[in-house]
Amino acid sequence: MESYLAFANKSRQQLYWILQGLGWLCYALIFAWDNIFFNFQIDVPHFTTIMIFTLFSFTGFLCTVFMRSVYKRLDTSHKYRFVLICFLLTLVLSLLWGGSKNLFMWYTLFPAIAKEWETGVLPIYAIFFNYSNSFFILLVWTAGYFSIKTHFTMLAQTKRLAAIETDRQRSKFQLLRYQLNPHFLFNSLNAASNLALRGDGEKTSELLASLAAFLRFTLDISTDDKISVKQDFEIMQQYLDVEELRFGKRLIIKWHVSHDAESCLIPSFLIQPLIENAIKHSVFNKVDPTTLTISASVVEQGLLIKLADDGLLTSLQNINNSKGLGIANIRKRLTLYYGDKASLDFALNEPHGLVGTILIPTS
Repeated sequence: MESYLAFANKSRQQLYWILQGLGWLCYALIFAWDNIFFNFQIDVPHFTTIMIFTLFSFTGFLCTVFMRSVYKRLDTSHKYRFVLICFLLTLVLSLLWGGSKNLFMWYTLFPAIAKEWETGVLPIYAIFFNYSNSFFILLVWTAGYFSIKTHFTMLAQTKRLAAIETDRQRSKFQLLRYQLNPHFLFNSLNAASNLALRGDGEKTSELLASLAAFLRFTLDISTDDKISVKQDFEIMQQYLDVEELRFGKRLIIKWHVSHDAESCLIPSFLIQPLIENAIKHSVFNKVDPTTLTISASVVEQGLLIKLADDGLLTSLQNINNSKGLGIANIRKRLTLYYGDKASLDFALNEPHGLVGTILIPTS
């Protein structure tokens, strides 16, 4: 972010000098052209006219450089004072610039007018004749300067807000992920401890190896990355390997993933809370084996992921009233990634159990 701001500030400086130079060059060319081809009252060599307006352009350039140095120090929070200072500065400099141009013209091209001004035939304030032209030019320059400055300020602010929002979202993703992993880790280590106490060293070793493989996957995946369905489900298979070792024949896993769904991108570990919820409310409450079916397919509305169990659940009341962390985390992550374009819904499985459905836009 700091490097961007430094680059943006450098770009603003370069753009200012480019526009400043081009603007005053155009001023010199336009007014020289106007006086060469359309001023029939005086006969001045073309080269002289060009040099005069080049000089006027340079003095205008210096005036606006000074104006910029003042504007950069102004406090814009006091709007009325800010506008008043800008107006007065423009007025004073236009009088000085316009007066100096008139004096130069008189003493170089029209000495008779200069003599009349010196002798009092012309009033002292005659040097400000046609100053409104200078005032208008400096006023337009001021408006252009602040317009461009405001534009760059808004761009920098937008970039800064976007960076802050990205950091905030990343922090949320990490928080949601970190809230899930300790629960699973505790259950797995507790299961390994129970197996060890029963003297089943082989299963204990298998469980810890599966747990290590799963944790290795979690370390390889960034907490805010989207990954393919295929990759995420492979990680979930590692997760379920641990759970199958915990519950043995009481847990049966079935996968149904269409080929076109495998390449779709989803937030990593998105369905882990659904799996954990199904195991908690189905396997623990049944003596018979629980079948957990995980499917993914591409439908017209997007990517459809379903997780169905044949547990003992016969009512959605407990699910709808649930304040569990896992389901809430899925909803939060879907909102963070997709806004209101993604959904998580629950329905009863037939004849009993629960079906969790996640619908994610694919574009």
